[in-house]
Amino acid sequence: GLDCPVVVRQGIKPAFLRMLGALGVGPERIIFHDPRGVSLFPRLYAPSWPLPRRGQPMSGVFDVYSALAGRRSPPAPGAGLRIYLSREGVEPRRLANEAEIRAVFERRGFLVVRAESLTFEQSQELFGAASVVAGPYGSAFLNLIHTSAPALAFAIMPPERRDYLEELALWVGSAGARFGYLFGKAAPAATDQARWTAPRDRVEAALDEL
Repeated sequence: GLDCPVVVRQGIKPAFLRMLGALGVGPERIIFHDPRGVSLFPRLYAPSWPLPRRGQPMSGVFDVYSALAGRRSPPAPGAGLRIYLSREGVEPRRLANEAEIRAVFERRGFLVVRAESLTFEQSQELFGAASVVAGPYGSAFLNLIHTSAPALAFAIMPPERRDYLEELALWVGSAGARFGYLFGKAAPAATDQARWTAPRDRVEAALDEL
């Protein structure tokens, strides 16, 4: 609701500028910060970092998205899309056995989506029809803000990272959704220490309960 310029860094991805445009921040309001200089403002609004471990996360962090035009009517009960968020094209926190886990979701009628390949408009359209969103933990779960009705989320979490669970709770709760989660296991044989696994039998059991 603030009618003021918005400062972004030089080199920002075009997709982020298009997202700002969809939220009503046109190019006439954008200032590109010069990394070689200092920006001076007579008045500056700086939101807090929206994560629980920062002490006091900002409330209503996703409220701006509620005003977006073109939100779908809620899907009929049981008729919404089931979306599986794949991280097979993303290196950080790589799920070592994701191909096996993805197949579990595919057999249950989930549509496999690589969120990083979608435009902002495509994300609105696709997630607007979703009733269930699942997959390995990652920022793609932020797309829950586009669902037309409160969705059900299921996240497979990296082991020993309770802070990731706090982030997910904030994201899902702010989107008005419900969620379940399952912690995976470390993969000691993997050369990349960030790799981990999700036991297929536990994923199957969790989906049955969900």
